[in-house]
Amino acid sequence: MRYYLLFLLFFNFSFALEGKIIKHDKVIYWPDETPVFDVDGDKYYLDQIEDKTMLVMFWASWCMHCKQDMKDFDLLKKDFRKLPIEILAISEDYQGIKVVKKFYRDNNIRHLNIFHDYKFKLFHTLGISNLPYTFLIDNNKKIILEIEGQTKWSDEKVREMILDHIPGNHVMPNNTSKLLDRPIKKKK
Repeated sequence: MRYYLLFLLFFNFSFALEGKIIKHDKVIYWPDETPVFDVDGDKYYLDQIEDKTMLVMFWASWCMHCKQDMKDFDLLKKDFRKLPIEILAISEDYQGIKVVKKFYRDNNIRHLNIFHDYKFKLFHTLGISNLPYTFLIDNNKKIILEIEGQTKWSDEKVREMILDHIPGNHVMPNNTSKLLDRPIKKKK
């Protein structure tokens, strides 16, 4: 019965994913000892984030599928900003932080903080093989699931799945992506 319910949960929003969802049978925790680096080059450990669910996407500016994902991920961060969730995008760009800054500027990424995985340490520690790659992590740093490949972060089913993993009884925030897609009404 348990596996049937998991199947239904994942089946209901799988159309919003071009990649695949990986659900673990064993408990896997986020590796706290491996830092990423912020825009100033300072070490940042994800264990600094306490009592929040985390959604962490690995991406790169040269990754064709990451460009649209980053725009939608940025709006997801904006929309979920008042909830107890931390949404992070970690760059795997081999040319460093200056390429990431340019990408953010050129693509109007305004809500996500800049993080870089120097020398791909976290990428290798987690065994990631392609980009984009996303982890949903509970407030105890347990990896709930992984999403391998492109995701439509503006899709309501995907957003409901994320909201379901945030402790508490929260109302679904507005979907800025959908508001931007609406045609502009002309004044008569």
